[in-house]
Amino acid sequence: MSRTIALIFCFVSMMAIAADGVLYKWKDAEGNVRYGDRPPKGAPYERIRVRGADSGDASAPITEKMEAKKDENKDVKDQLEQAKKQMAEACRIANANLKTLDTATRIKTMGEDGKERLMTDAERAEKKKDMEEKRKRYCDGGL
Repeated sequence: MSRTIALIFCFVSMMAIAADGVLYKWKDAEGNVRYGDRPPKGAPYERIRVRGADSGDASAPITEKMEAKKDENKDVKDQLEQAKKQMAEACRIANANLKTLDTATRIKTMGEDGKERLMTDAERAEKKKDMEEKRKRYCDGGL
């Protein structure tokens, strides 16, 4: 009975020590393996680094860590969905602009003086090239 209590005490003590991230292992005079949070005096010992202790919250339950990761993943998925919607909208606009540039006989644009004027053939060709690049970027995913 007392041996069981001693083992439980040792196990609980080791769990508390493990939260600090370093354990020391050595053999006592009788050859028994011992663990502690401080190295023994006058005996050879082995320093053991406890995994997960570097995170600063090694004592936090694994379920809390998993929930936090799940929340992070949800945020990333939400951002990805938002970006996909924005890309689809930009694709739709680029296609609509290209259709207008291809089918309209005359296109009005704003001049530098702030007055409406008709787009020149050179401006139309440049705008068409720009819209084709945008369509490639937004519709084909060629960022």
